Formats: sequence, structure tokens, C-alpha cells
Amino acid sequence: MLKFLIKFLFLSFLVYFCNTLAAEDTHIDVRVLSKDAKFIGNKTGTMKVNIIDIETNKTLASGNIEGGTGDTKTIMKTPKTRNSGIATAGAAKYSATLKLNKARKVRIEAIGPLDLGERSLTASTEIWLLPGKHMTHQDGVVLLLTGFLINAESEVIKGNLKVAATVTMLCGCPIEPEGLWDANQYQITAELWKDEEKIRELPLNFLETSQFEGNFKKVDPGTYKLGISAYDPISLNTGYQEIDLKVSQ
Repeated sequence: MLKFLIKFLFLSFLVYFCNTLAAEDTHIDVRVLSKDAKFIGNKTGTMKVNIIDIETNKTLASGNIEGGTGDTKTIMKTPKTRNSGIATAGAAKYSATLKLNKARKVRIEAIGPLDLGERSLTASTEIWLLPGKHMTHQDGVVLLLTGFLINAESEVIKGNLKVAATVTMLCGCPIEPEGLWDANQYQITAELWKDEEKIRELPLNFLETSQFEGNFKKVDPGTYKLGISAYDPISLNTGYQEIDLKVSQ
């Protein structure tokens, strides 16, 4: 029995050793591009990346994207050709090195921007990773994330509800009239809900770079939900934030 156990352990170690010896380093870069904008990185709290083996559901690598939003001219203004990259030095990415001894079908997911907290969004894709075949050329693996980053607050002044919202692209890129991200193109709206019914709606007006505001006149005391939405009818970007609100006498 002891001899059998020793032989079993030896063979198991031999298989493990051979598999480890045969494994090849496989490098991968992951980036997340804000739809109609630039790369998402440290400016808006970064993105969490997970690389998951679909067969085993095991996480092979995990970490945060680090870096900047990239070069505006290259990403937003330069015509793209086939196989041309848009990532310049310092553009936000997550890099990992996996040891693979066989092809692995993986799901790559990115969650964030983390500045959104519980409202974080997820982008994902499934690809085959092949041993020694690096996924780092030009932009690497790029995920596209749709949305706006909205941070709103409200204040009741003499029965009127003042709403102020900071709205940017997910990369933190600014919004202003006739700018690269044109405030005239976006529909920023406040909604007042009570008992699951929308009772009032108000377009928010541009105040200054990425800042919007509006006033609901004469709001009755009670408990409400305040919803702030952003919509781009051209790119079909959307964003939303909901706030619990109590208006006193």
C-alpha cells in the first residue's frame, strides 16, 4: 500500500512537472474604451479586469487598469484604417502574463468605472488564448463600454427642488456646447417619481463645463425618487442615476 501511494504521488508530481515545464508565457493587454470617447483609466476610478477560464470558471488573472485616457487627436480625430491602433504611450491598460500549456477559452470582463460605485457597468468578451501567442499588438484586447458618468445632488429651497448634475463621458472627458463632446447634442433630464409613477420631468440646462442644473417649482412634501438621465441620440450613449429624496414642510 505504501509503495502504491509513493508511486501514485511520484506519477502525479511527474505529470504536474511536465505540464508546468510545457507551459508558455502568454502576455495580454486589456483596455476599455468609453463609447464615442477615450480610454477609461485612473481619471474616473479605473476598471477592474477579470480573466476567467470558461471551462473551469477559474479566475486566471485579475487586476485594475492603470493609466491615462490616451491621445485625443489619435482617438477622436484621426481617420482609422484597417489594423491601425489608437493606443499611445501611457494609455490606460491592464497587463497580465498567463502560463498556458493548452488553448483556453476565456471570458474577459471589465467592471467600472469604479467612481460609479454600485452603478458600475460591465463589458465583456470571450476569446481563445493560445500558449505563447501574445495579445499585446497595438491596442491589445479592447472592450467597449457604453454610458455617461453622472453625479447629481439636490437641494430644497423655499419649496423648490434645485437639481445639479455633473455629467461626463465614462473616461471623464468634458461636455460643453460645441465642444468635442457637444452639450447641445445631449439630452440631460431630471425626473421626479412618487409611488412608482413619474409625476414631473425637467430638462437640465448647461451651466459650465460638464455641469447642468434645473429647478422643480413648488414640490409638495413627501418621499420621492429623483432620476437623472443622459441620452445621446446620435451615438446612443445612455446614463442614469437615481437618488432617494425626502421633501419636508
